[in-house]
Amino acid sequence: MDLVSGDVFVDKTLLIKDILTDGDLKALLITRPRRWGKTLNMSMLYNFLHCEVRKKEDTCELTAVNPHPGLFDNLNIGKEHPEIIASHQGKWPVMFLTFKDLVGGSILDMEKESKVLFQELYDQHAYLSTWLNELEKTPSTLAKAKYFSDVIEKKVDLAELENSLYFLSRLLYEYY
Repeated sequence: MDLVSGDVFVDKTLLIKDILTDGDLKALLITRPRRWGKTLNMSMLYNFLHCEVRKKEDTCELTAVNPHPGLFDNLNIGKEHPEIIASHQGKWPVMFLTFKDLVGGSILDMEKESKVLFQELYDQHAYLSTWLNELEKTPSTLAKAKYFSDVIEKKVDLAELENSLYFLSRLLYEYY
């Protein structure tokens, strides 16, 4: 909360309302110059929407929880639209991926850095590996568990990495 209590703070949380209440929105492309706050806005959306999956101590069951309850309550979105907070905050699986720090002198360097980037993304959803390993051991489930593990261990080649976002989105769809 240091950022919010500082001398200069511009509350952009109503962007969340605009995005969530636009019924015609199929995709959102934000094109602005460098240093315009694109990543900051995406980070705000991520922290508002994403849930964390934790294992209940008593039942060992995986359950989704809001990792930041109350964080947006005193900001514009919370003051003006508490119903959006109640219905959306901390309730969605979110993939947050930015390529802004991906740099390399060669294609091999870029491939290595991409593997690290996807490893970090998959680590954010490590509960899916637990879930896959608890499912019935069918050939399909075993293949999914192996691919998930291979991405985390950076054992995939560039061609396999190309499908990793689609694969993760399909797993999230199946899980939720």
